[in-house]
Amino acid sequence: VFFNATSGRLKLRFLENTPSQLVQYSRPDTEGAKLSCFKILQVTEPELLKTILHESIGTKGVVKKIRTLFWYNQTRIHLDKVEDLGNFFELEVCLRPDQTVDEGTKIANELVDIFKIDQKDLIAGAYLDLLLKD
Repeated sequence: VFFNATSGRLKLRFLENTPSQLVQYSRPDTEGAKLSCFKILQVTEPELLKTILHESIGTKGVVKKIRTLFWYNQTRIHLDKVEDLGNFFELEVCLRPDQTVDEGTKIANELVDIFKIDQKDLIAGAYLDLLLKD
């Protein structure tokens, strides 16, 4: 569930067999590799928090997806099945403290080449942005 935020994005992530998470993050809405800065709070009462946030700042939209996660070295590989959108492949390079954004971009670009992902298939923004366009 995404909520209206004055800066970046704010979402409440409902997870199976693990505590839910409130995630605040910001990243540019551009295609290709981009830096994402985020904060995560474990939530033990997600339904109550959802109601509080909805009543105070409003709900922007809901994304329903099934995610399969794989790791390749320091990269999270997400295979997402998003309701009303289709299937997606996402790479998330988790930078070590000693790594630069340029190094992370290089890793991501190498994997894009390995998986033969065409530049025209890259999307800007989040799944919610695509859902709200329709």
